[in-house]
Amino acid sequence: MRTPPSGLFFATVAFSITLAPAAAQEPLASPDGHALPLAPTRSLQFTTDEGTWISVDVSPDGTTIVFDLLGDLYTLPMEGGSATRITSGQGFDAQPRYSPEGNRIVFVSDRDGSDNLWIANADGSSPQQLTDTEWHGYVSPEWTPDGEYILSTRLPSPKERNGRSDLYLYHTAGTTGLQLTGHEEAASPAGSGPALPTRFVGAAFGPDPRYVWIAAASGGGWGSFQITKFDRETGLSYRRTNELQGGMRPTLSPDGRWLVYATRREAEGALRLRDLATGEETWLVEDGQRDDQEGRWTRDLAPGSSFTPDSRALITSYGGRIMRVEVPSGEASVIPFTADVDQTIGPLALFEDEASPDLVDVRHVQWPRPSPDGNRRTFSAVAKVWVQDLPDGRPRRLTGAEDRNEHAPAWSPDGEWIAWVSWQDGVGGHVWKARANGSGAPQQLSRETAYYDRVAWAPDGTRILAVRAPARERIGFFDELNRGQVLSRDLVWFPASGGGATVISPLKEAARYVADYYGVPHFGPDPERVFLHEPSTGLISMRWDGTDRRTHLKVEAWDWPAGSGHGASEMVLSPDGTRALVLVNQNLWLVDLPPSGGEPPTLVLPAQGETPVPVRKLSRYGADFPGWVSGGEAAYWALGPSVFQYDMEAGDRAWADSVLASAGGTEADVRRYAPLRTDVALSFPAAKRSGTVAFTGARLITMVGDQIIENGTIVVDGERILAAGPSADIDVPSGAQVLDATGTTIVPGWIDIHAHMWAPWGVQRQQPWEYSVNLAYGVTTTRDPQTMTPDVFSYADRVAMGDALGPRVFATGRGINGSEEIGSLEHARDVVGRYSEFWKSGTIKQYQVGDRKVRQWIVMAAYEQGLSPTVEGGQDFKMNLTLMLDGYAGVEHSLPIWPLYRDVQELVRQSGITYTPTLIVAYGGPPMFDYYLERERIEQNDKLGRFMPRAEVLQEGLRRNRWVRDDQWAFPHIAREAARLMEAGGRVGMGSHGNLQGLGAQWELWSYGLGDMKPLEIIRAATLYGAHAIGMEGDLGS
Repeated sequence: MRTPPSGLFFATVAFSITLAPAAAQEPLASPDGHALPLAPTRSLQFTTDEGTWISVDVSPDGTTIVFDLLGDLYTLPMEGGSATRITSGQGFDAQPRYSPEGNRIVFVSDRDGSDNLWIANADGSSPQQLTDTEWHGYVSPEWTPDGEYILSTRLPSPKERNGRSDLYLYHTAGTTGLQLTGHEEAASPAGSGPALPTRFVGAAFGPDPRYVWIAAASGGGWGSFQITKFDRETGLSYRRTNELQGGMRPTLSPDGRWLVYATRREAEGALRLRDLATGEETWLVEDGQRDDQEGRWTRDLAPGSSFTPDSRALITSYGGRIMRVEVPSGEASVIPFTADVDQTIGPLALFEDEASPDLVDVRHVQWPRPSPDGNRRTFSAVAKVWVQDLPDGRPRRLTGAEDRNEHAPAWSPDGEWIAWVSWQDGVGGHVWKARANGSGAPQQLSRETAYYDRVAWAPDGTRILAVRAPARERIGFFDELNRGQVLSRDLVWFPASGGGATVISPLKEAARYVADYYGVPHFGPDPERVFLHEPSTGLISMRWDGTDRRTHLKVEAWDWPAGSGHGASEMVLSPDGTRALVLVNQNLWLVDLPPSGGEPPTLVLPAQGETPVPVRKLSRYGADFPGWVSGGEAAYWALGPSVFQYDMEAGDRAWADSVLASAGGTEADVRRYAPLRTDVALSFPAAKRSGTVAFTGARLITMVGDQIIENGTIVVDGERILAAGPSADIDVPSGAQVLDATGTTIVPGWIDIHAHMWAPWGVQRQQPWEYSVNLAYGVTTTRDPQTMTPDVFSYADRVAMGDALGPRVFATGRGINGSEEIGSLEHARDVVGRYSEFWKSGTIKQYQVGDRKVRQWIVMAAYEQGLSPTVEGGQDFKMNLTLMLDGYAGVEHSLPIWPLYRDVQELVRQSGITYTPTLIVAYGGPPMFDYYLERERIEQNDKLGRFMPRAEVLQEGLRRNRWVRDDQWAFPHIAREAARLMEAGGRVGMGSHGNLQGLGAQWELWSYGLGDMKPLEIIRAATLYGAHAIGMEGDLGS
C-alpha cells in the first residue's frame, strides 16, 4: 500500500477556551419552559459605544431614540448618553418602531422560536405576540398612521422558494394578516416592459396614508431594488427611482417635503435626499453604511432611520455611531451612547478529536446485498468487494485484486456467483463475476472497457444488467463540485457467461448535486420488465428492448439546492409489485402501490397530511442503498457501517397500532418497530511514517506566539515532533536521517477547514486528483463541511490506511438542511445520531435547517453527542449572530456586512466561534475567485497542470464573464474585517471551498494580505486556528 505523508508539526498549545472531550454531554434543554429551547450557560458582558447595523427610530415627541444592538432593544435621550436596555433574554429583538402616539413599539423577535412580529409598551414591558408563523421572516415593521395596523414584509419560507417577499397588513389586535402586494397584473404584454416587482421591503409612510413608500425589485442583487410608491387603494406600484446601484430603505419627513433613501456612491454606502416638491436630489451622506442588497437582507437592505418631528434632521447610523444629519445641509454630528451588553449564551459545542488514530474503522458500507438464502452478505467498502457470513462472520475479500477498485456487487439468483464493476484510473472499468465461495479466478464479462455501475442479475440468472458510459468521460471527469456527472449513460445487459453488451435504453440526467443519478435496475413479478428509478421521472419500467416504457410512481420532494421540484434519490419495487421503497432526503419510506390504472400516483414526501396511498417512514436515523430480500418479506438498507433489515410482517403489526398511519406517521411512530441492525466490523492499521528525520538549518515559523527561528532544526520521529528549536540547542539522534533545509522556511501544513474536495461519487477513483493537487500546494489537513453524499468517508478511510494519497480528510458528511423538516428535539437527536453513531464524523454542518428553535435543537443534540457543529452562513447576518449566541463552533462563508464594530467583535471573541470567511466566494459583492482569474494565467501554471485535469483548468481559465473595477470587490473589505476580528481576540480560519483545488487555498491567504492581515496572523489562520476549529490543536497546526 502507498503511505501518505504525515504532517510536519504537532504541538499542544494552550487556549483560553478549553475543548470538552468528545463524549456524551448533559442535555441542554431550557428548564423553565421558554419557547427557545436552549439553556444558556455562559455570560456575554461588555460595554460599548459603537454598534454594527443599528436601526433607530425617534419618538413622536422627539425626546427619545429607540435602537437595536446585538439582539436587544435600547432607548437613548435625543442628546445621547447612557442607553437603557428595554428588552432582554435569548430572543433576538430588532427593527423597533414607535407607534404614532409614542406609547408602544413594534419589533421583530424570535423569542417564541421563530421570527415574528411583537408589540410592547415603549419601555419594553408587556410584550405581546402579533404574528404566529414558523420559518417565515419579518422585515421592517411599520405602523399605519392611525396606529391600528402594522405593515411588514414577510419573507417566504425556504420550502416555498417562490422568490416573493410581499408586504402584509396586520391588525394590532392580532390577525393572520392581509397580503397587500403581489396582486398587480402586467399592464403590457409579456416582454414589452419592466417585470413587475416580486420583492417589497422597507415600508414607510408620508403624509398621505394611501401610499406606502417601499423598495421593490423583480429579482435580487446589485442595483435591483428601486424606491417604489405603492397605492393601497388600487394595488398598483409606481417606481420612483432608477439608481444604478439601487434605491433602498425610504424614509420620509413628517412634513412631506423630504425623501431620504439608501444607495451607493461609487463603492461606498450613501444616503440621497430628494425634495419631493421639486424632484431635485443631492447627496445627504456620502460615506454611510454599506447596504445588504447583495446579501439576504433579513434586517432590511439598510438600517432603519427616522426624521425628527420638525423634519429638520435625520437620525440614522453609520460608522458604528448614531448620527444626527441636518437636512438639507448634510451637516452630521455624533449622538454619543454607551450600552451595557449583558446576555447569556449557549455552551460552546467544540470537542477534542484525534488526528491520527492507529486503527481505521471503516465507516461506509456501500451496496450491501443479502444472499438469496439470507445466510451471507456482499458489500463494497474502501473500494473493494467483500463477503460476510451472517449474522456476525468476519468479512473477507471476494478477490485479491489490488490494481483496480471494485464496486456495486450483486448476487446471482442461485447464490453461487457475485457480479460487480471495476475501475482503474486512466484505463476504465469492466463487469466481472466470481464464485461467492472464493473458489476459482474472477471472470471478466464485458468486452469493452468503459465506465460501469449499478449491476443486477435477471431473475433466471442468464443475463446481467449494468449502467454503462464511455470510459473517457469518467477519466476526464470534472469534480462533482464544478461539473457533475457523466453524460452519456445507457442501460445495457450482458450474457451471464460474458460477451458483448446489448443496449436496453439511454438514461436521463439528474440535477447537479444529486448523488444518485439513476437507480439500480431490478425486477418485480414480471421477469420481462426491467424497473429503474429515473430521478426526473420516477419509478419506471420497460421491456428488455427498451419498449413499452411505463411510469409507476412519482415522488415530489424538496431539497437543497433543487427546491420543491426535486424527486426521490432511489425507488425500488417489491418482488411482488405491491410496494416500493422510496429514499428521500436520506430517509427511507414504504409506499403501497395498489393497481389503479390511469395516471401513476404522485406523492409528496415527507408526507403532509393525507396521502393517496398508505405511506410510512422506515428509517429512524437515515438510510442509503435500499433493497428487498429475495422473497420481499423484508427490506434492508445501510447507514455508515451498519445494515438494517426491516421485517414487513412485524413492521405492519406495529404500524397498525398508529392512529397516524394514513398521514405517514410522526417521528415517534418510527420508533414503534426497531429493525434488526448488524454492524460490519472492518478495521485496518493506519498507514504511518516510521523512522527519525531531522530538518536542519531552516527558518522555522512555529506558531508558538510570534516565534520565528532563523536557523532551526526539527526532529521528527514517525508522525510526532521530538524537538524543534535553534539548531545549536537541538541534539539530533544518532541514526536519524538528516536533511539540510538551509535556505528554506518551514511552516505547519495548511489546514483548509472549508475544503470541498468532491471526488467522484459511487464508483471511486483510485487516486483523486483533488487530493493530490491540495497536497502539492501544502494543504495537509482538510475538513469538508458539506459533502452531499457519504462517499467522502470511504475516501477518507482509504487515505488513512494508505490506499490513496492525500491530505488528512475530515468531513461532516451531507449538511443537515431544512429538507429534514425537524420538528422536535428528539427528532434532531436522531438526525444528529446519523453522524455520531454511524458515520463517526466528529463534526456536522448545520445548513440553514430552519427557525432558530430548530437551529438550537441541532446544537443541543450535537453537544449531547460530542459533535462539533459548524454552520452555513448563508449571507444572513442576523442568523450568523444568533448562531454565535447559541454556541456553534464555526461559521462558514463571509459575514455580508461591513464594517464590524465592537459589539460583533466581542461576540465573536467571547463566543469562541471560528469564523471562516471563504473569500473565494465572498458574499456582499463580487467574489475573490474572479479577481484572481482575471490576473493569474492558470492555464499556464505548471504545478496546477500537473495534477489537475486540463479540462478543469480550461473551464475556469479560458473565459470569464465579468469585469469588476478594483473598488467594487467585496473580499478585501471582508478580509479587513477578519483581520480586525483577530486583533480583537477572535479566531479566523482558512477555507478555499474547492472552487480551484490547491491553488485556491493560496489565493485565500493572499487575500487576507489584501485586507491588511499581518503575515503571522495569516499563517495562524491557516494552521493553528484551523486545528482548533476541528478539535485537533493538540495534534496539528504548530
